[in-house]
Amino acid sequence: MVTDPAPGVQGLTAQLQAKEHADTRARDSDAVHQADDMRFRLRPNRGDPLHDLQLQRDVETINARTARALGPPPFRGPAAPARYTSRFRHDGATLSAQTPSTPEDSTMQWTSVAAIAALATSSTLAACGANGTQPQPVEAPTIEAAAPSASMPEVQTVPPAADTAEVGPVPPLDAQPTDPVHGPAIPAAKLRRQILALLGSLRTLEDLEKQHVESTLQIRLSPQAGMRDGHHYFGRTSEGWNYRVAVERLGRMEEPPTIKLYLNNGVEPWTDQQPTYCTLDFESVAKDLVAAGYTRTDRMIRLKGNEWWGFGKDRKESRTGLGASVYVYRVPDDESGHYCIGLIRISGDHLDA
Repeated sequence: MVTDPAPGVQGLTAQLQAKEHADTRARDSDAVHQADDMRFRLRPNRGDPLHDLQLQRDVETINARTARALGPPPFRGPAAPARYTSRFRHDGATLSAQTPSTPEDSTMQWTSVAAIAALATSSTLAACGANGTQPQPVEAPTIEAAAPSASMPEVQTVPPAADTAEVGPVPPLDAQPTDPVHGPAIPAAKLRRQILALLGSLRTLEDLEKQHVESTLQIRLSPQAGMRDGHHYFGRTSEGWNYRVAVERLGRMEEPPTIKLYLNNGVEPWTDQQPTYCTLDFESVAKDLVAAGYTRTDRMIRLKGNEWWGFGKDRKESRTGLGASVYVYRVPDDESGHYCIGLIRISGDHLDA
């Protein structure tokens, strides 16, 4: 009797289709898991320059507030340079303290002395324990100092390096951190003219140095405590609010410094206080900057509660690019809603060829 092979063939086909379907589902599941892994994989932190500027400003605000409350830290002078002086000298040549001069010295090492003392102590304790007597103190072996000979150099006592090191030159008085200098009160209109004159006089990176800032603003900058290369000046307006001028080198020493003009609106940092007065009107200053050749950004930049406008100017004759970030704020009780200036940050860099 011959059976129909069709049912066996159909069963094998169904098994092959089921296996292929299972393999397809497994591949799809692996692709989904791989996509999830790629989505949740940690990316390298490239850093946010705007966030770095905000952190830098917060640190500067905290340092300024601490300096106002406690005063600048004392200046201790430059550290004495370390100088190494060998303690073993013989005919101008330095001898190693671990190299014995004679066979007798090589056999009498501190490790041998310690081993002999430990052996004598253990023997005495063992003997006392057997006889029931109290252990007697064991005298440690003594080493008699031998007279210096031709093969054993005489040890010379050399004072420590800290006592013999020469102290470096003391920096001049104007380079030492001193108390902040508070200048005479000036009208806010005069301060506004000085700021615009400073921004209009910048042509090269050398104009960002403190000498140019002092001559333009007619002030004297004092060294800033806690800064590697920083100088500042504290002033006051006739209207009653304070301002601060700082020239700081935040990057490498060969890079140009940064000029910061802080206009105090009366708000203490890290508080919920609101400004109650306006320092300088932003729109009028912005129009004067545009008239002086600066280009204003298309829109305001907002980041973590801070708002500022960017201004740029290229000096092609000196291949210098200048930039100014003007941070603004609003007075809540002012119905006009115009912006006021809280900080002006000026920096520069070389233009690409």
